[in-house]
Amino acid sequence: AEVQLVEVIPVWTDNTFLKPVAKLANPFVKLQGLQHKFVVLYSGNLGFTHDIEAIVDLAALIDHADIEFLIIGEGEKKALLQQKITDLQLTNCRMLPYQKPEDLPFTLAAADIAIVTLGKGASRLSVPSKTYNLMSVGAPLLCIAGQDSELASLVARYRIGRCFGADQLADMCSFVLEMVDHPEQLQELRSNSLKASLDFGVENAKRFIY
Repeated sequence: AEVQLVEVIPVWTDNTFLKPVAKLANPFVKLQGLQHKFVVLYSGNLGFTHDIEAIVDLAALIDHADIEFLIIGEGEKKALLQQKITDLQLTNCRMLPYQKPEDLPFTLAAADIAIVTLGKGASRLSVPSKTYNLMSVGAPLLCIAGQDSELASLVARYRIGRCFGADQLADMCSFVLEMVDHPEQLQELRSNSLKASLDFGVENAKRFIY
C-alpha cells in the first residue's frame, strides 16, 4: 500500500486573542474617528510581493463619503503609496504605521472589508497568515490574487468574500459598493468568515502534530 509521507498543516489563528469587536466598542475605531465609516482595511507588509498599489487605485475610483480606506503597515512600497495618495489628492485613503501588538484585535476588527493581496509570483505558493487572523475577527475579504491561487480557493470554499485580479478595479469597486448597499450580504460574509476561522484554530493544528 502507498504510504502518505507528506502532511500539510494549515496556518492557524488564535480565536481567544482575536475575535469580533463591535465598532462602537472598539477603542481603535474611536481613536481614529471611524465610528460612522465603512472601513476598507489593509493591514500588513507593504513589500514588493504585494499588489498594494491597486488599493490606492481602488480608493481613487470610489467617491462615497462614508467609505474610508485605511492602510496599516511598513515596507518598501510605503513611500510610493503615500506619494500616490498625495498626487491623487485622495481624502478617503490614509496610512498608519504598525500599531502595538496588543492592539491587533482592535485594528483588524475595524474592518468592514479587509484586503488581502498577493503578487503574481507568490499567489500559487502561499496564503498570507493574516488571512486567518482576519477570519477570526469575522472580516469579509477582498482578495487581490490569481484565480488559481490557494487564497482564491479558500475564499470560494468558505464563501467569505471575493477574489480579483489586480487589473479588475471596476469589479472590486462594484463589490465594495454592493456590500455598503446590502448590509445583510455583508453580515452573511462576516458570519461565514468567523465560522471558517474555527477550522484553523490552535486545536486544529494540534491534531496534525500529536
